[in-house]
Amino acid sequence: AQIEARRNDSAKADAALRTLAAKHPDRVETAQARGYLALSRGQHATAIAAFRAALARQETTANALVLVNAYLASGDAGKAAGFLEGWLKTRPNDAAARKALAESQFRAGQLQGARQNYAKVLVLEPDDAVMLNNYANLLQQLNDPAAQEIAERALTLAPYNPFHADT
Repeated sequence: AQIEARRNDSAKADAALRTLAAKHPDRVETAQARGYLALSRGQHATAIAAFRAALARQETTANALVLVNAYLASGDAGKAAGFLEGWLKTRPNDAAARKALAESQFRAGQLQGARQNYAKVLVLEPDDAVMLNNYANLLQQLNDPAAQEIAERALTLAPYNPFHADT
C-alpha cells in the first residue's frame, strides 16, 4: 500500500490496503498501513484514528511517536504534547517520547514546559547535539543568556551541521 502510494497510484494503494485488511483485520501493521496512507493523503483525522488503533494493539514508543507525528501534521502540537504527557506518566525515562514532548511543547508555544523537558532529555542524553541546538533556540526565545553556551555545545558536538552553526 505504501509503495503504491509513493508511486501515486491511489487505486492500487487502496486495493493493497483492502487486501491487507481482509487478510489481517486486527493486525497492528494493517492499522499502521491505513494510517500512513491517510497521512500521505493529508487525511489527518483518519490517520490519527488509525494510529490510535495501532497503539491500542501494540503499546510501543514507536507507535506512540507515529501518532504524535500525525497530530503534528494536522497542526495540533497541543494535542501531541497532551498525549505525550500522559504517555510519560507511566514511562518517565522514555527518552524518545521525552524528546518528542519537548519538541511538541515548543511548537505549541508551551515554552516553560518545553524548557523543563529539554532539560530532562539532556540529563538522559547530554551529548545529543540536536536536542542541545533546539534547547538553545528555545532559550534564545526566552532571552536566557545560557542559550549561547548551549548552542556552542551543540556546535562542538556536531561542527559540520549548518543548523547548529546558524544557531
